[in-house]
Amino acid sequence: MALSTILLFMPASFALNMEPGLNKLLWIAIGTYAVFGKVLRHWFSRPAMRQLFNRICAGFLGSAGIGLLLARRA
Repeated sequence: MALSTILLFMPASFALNMEPGLNKLLWIAIGTYAVFGKVLRHWFSRPAMRQLFNRICAGFLGSAGIGLLLARRA
């Protein structure tokens, strides 16, 4: 899975014609994204972990909304 994700984005990397340092950073980001996807696929296969993830995300979104409301009034 990780290899197929990297191969999917390979043509875009060559077409961008970026500086060598940025190209390496792009490959590191794509590879990291692919590895995390592979690991999280097994993590989310358990219903308890999905529920925990959803609660954490709901907490982040709720706190961001409250922060925006308070920043608007200040």
